[in-house]
Amino acid sequence: MTTDKENIKQTFSIFHDGTICGFENHPDRLILKIDCYYLSERINPEFECFYVDLFNPTYFGFKPWSDKKFSRKIILDLNIISQWEYNIFTCKIEKRKQIIDVEIEEPKTALIGGSIIFDCDGIKIYDQLQNEITFEELSELSKSYWTEFKNKTE
Repeated sequence: MTTDKENIKQTFSIFHDGTICGFENHPDRLILKIDCYYLSERINPEFECFYVDLFNPTYFGFKPWSDKKFSRKIILDLNIISQWEYNIFTCKIEKRKQIIDVEIEEPKTALIGGSIIFDCDGIKIYDQLQNEITFEELSELSKSYWTEFKNKTE
């Protein structure tokens, strides 16, 4: 399990351009499904996603960007949060919480994005078949992808 807050932040940064598209709530855990084709296909050409298991999430909310029809009040109801899919931009740490800046995929309202804010004891990362992947393995997948991408564009 990855418990280092910097590595948790890096995990979500690695998933840049991926989409948080599923939420599965369990006692003491919240599992996020993240579509990230360009990385998942490096494990298996037929894979499309990863799962990130948040352990003991003590806080999980969505803070919308300013919009005329939505207040900037943080949404804490997972039933509301899980109605949307979120394209991942960046992740940072503020006040000991992870903050993932996201854009809403195909918004059904005027709300276009905001920040997912959470805190947890640690995370585990899994491939599409639920095989655990370490933070280091995910980092290597990302590095190899971006090295290959750079070499193709030169």
